[in-house]
Amino acid sequence: VSEVKKTNTIQNKKENGFITDSEIMMITEP
Repeated sequence: VSEVKKTNTIQNKKENGFITDSEIMMITEP
């Protein structure tokens, strides 16, 4: 559940233009 919530938060930040390189790496990892 926490993993999904984290992804949703990253997606929201990405849509709003607030996202760090580490978060991009984290979301693109398999």
